[in-house]
Amino acid sequence: MKKKILAAIFSGLVLWGGSYGISSAQEVLIHDQQYGAPYWIMTETISQTNNVITADVGYGQNKSRKHTYKFMQKDNVWYCQNPGSWNKWVKVEAISSDNDILYVVLQNLRNIVLDYGETVGNLHAKWYVDLNSLQKADKEIKIRVGLATEHYDVKDRHYHFMKANDKWLFRWNTPAAGKHDTESSGSVWQNVATERLANDILYIALSH
Repeated sequence: MKKKILAAIFSGLVLWGGSYGISSAQEVLIHDQQYGAPYWIMTETISQTNNVITADVGYGQNKSRKHTYKFMQKDNVWYCQNPGSWNKWVKVEAISSDNDILYVVLQNLRNIVLDYGETVGNLHAKWYVDLNSLQKADKEIKIRVGLATEHYDVKDRHYHFMKANDKWLFRWNTPAAGKHDTESSGSVWQNVATERLANDILYIALSH
């Protein structure tokens, strides 16, 4: 079954402050040459929460039908929940529309959500890792992370990682425009293994 990506349209800006979880606004069309059925991957809906990636996919020339696809990797194998799986995880086959959709999804994944069930002011809060901010240098990795609830942003941190004596270390700061750092984890580098959030952020950074 041959398929190819025909077009990417409606490209827009990546939004961060005040609206976490929004990726680049665009739609990618994949055309099934065998059956003539187009798939529209709505990349602004792509997000990863913990180990599950979700994306809205439309069908038909007018996107008259829509379904939320879910992808998860386990033991280096990708699995999917699609319209025909009846909410069961099925293996993503190499020659399939699921594989084509997964390729587009991974290429357009910008925000990864880490949900530890935390609350801020009795509101459910999640950490948002901004892949667009990822910087990898020879000796240091930097990435931007935000804590937000459904209604407002709580914190914005810059995490820094470096490896020394075969151990990964980290520290973070919260920069304020035109001012000195308003908050930080301190000047001393800490072992990543001592903090779950730092460990998860480093894993994400090293995987992209």
